[in-house]
Amino acid sequence: MMRKVEVSIPATEEADSVDARVTPTGSLENLSQMEVDRLLDSSRGGLYPLYRRCSLAVLNSGGETDDARAIFDRYADFDIDIVRQAWGIKLELHNAPAAAFVDGRMIRGIQEHLFAVLRDILYIHGEVYEHGSIELRESAGITNAVYRVLRNAGLLQPRVRPDIVVCWGGHSIGRDEYDYTKLVGYELGLRGLNVCTGCGPGAMKGPMKGATIGHAKQRIPSGRYEGAYWYKIRGRAACTKTSFTVNAAAITSLHSAGIYEPREYAAALADVADGYAEVSRDWPSHFYYWYGNYYAAQALFTEGGPRWRAYWRELCADLLARQRDDGRWINDVGPGDAFATAIACLLLRLPAQYLPIFRR
Repeated sequence: MMRKVEVSIPATEEADSVDARVTPTGSLENLSQMEVDRLLDSSRGGLYPLYRRCSLAVLNSGGETDDARAIFDRYADFDIDIVRQAWGIKLELHNAPAAAFVDGRMIRGIQEHLFAVLRDILYIHGEVYEHGSIELRESAGITNAVYRVLRNAGLLQPRVRPDIVVCWGGHSIGRDEYDYTKLVGYELGLRGLNVCTGCGPGAMKGPMKGATIGHAKQRIPSGRYEGAYWYKIRGRAACTKTSFTVNAAAITSLHSAGIYEPREYAAALADVADGYAEVSRDWPSHFYYWYGNYYAAQALFTEGGPRWRAYWRELCADLLARQRDDGRWINDVGPGDAFATAIACLLLRLPAQYLPIFRR
């Protein structure tokens, strides 16, 4: 278990970035030489590029933007080193986001997440990928892998009443909707429920804040903030690229839960089918186009019929027309061209049903 984490940074004037030294105590005090080498390996197969990106994302928690490209561009000179010492390890951060520090001390929650990144990357690489004891080509194997990662992180606690609620939703929401997510979290906190959510602002951030207040009012000192399930399909952004994505993802989630009754989501399904043309016209290289169609294709394929066939013809025509001469597809806002290319390849081969999630 992780206990105290000591952090020190040199005294500097107010700046956008800082250098810092971070020393953990607990299970991460000692790493093998091989583990350190893997984390610092910047080659194609090494872990350092992944470790650096994940660490920068953690250090940027609470920032005003969740645009990964903007964050990486802003902190292009960010670097993180693992320094071996006789008594363990320490991290040396160079040009880290100053927002992660208050009065010369790293925010405690960010400290813990920084070392959680290190723990999870090493575990997944060593126990899941390298040993090959987990089959990742079948859904049961993927579920087993996720379970083992969560167990290793200490998230699954035995002999405890299940009380974690998973909150999920859009980032780009208005103030009234954000306040509503805080109210949802507050009501959960008052009832002694714990929260698990994704990263980022909006509907992911609000429930955490609300639950914190609810726990405090009930004098619950051991609240866990790791989660209502909520997709925004109405409100300020109901007719945008966001609604296309979240409606499609919501339908796919219902299918995954074994719910195949169109009357339960007929309106949402119609919105997805009708909304493709606008999304394709206005945001063809945006993250939401690729992310949204990843789910929309699954939802409409599972339903089948004329609506699926019409969507499929239009989608294929657009994808083939937009492929560059070098074989890639473009993603200007989001993870990048590799992401868009991977999604495009998956979409074009979806009817072959190679992956279990694409099977009817």
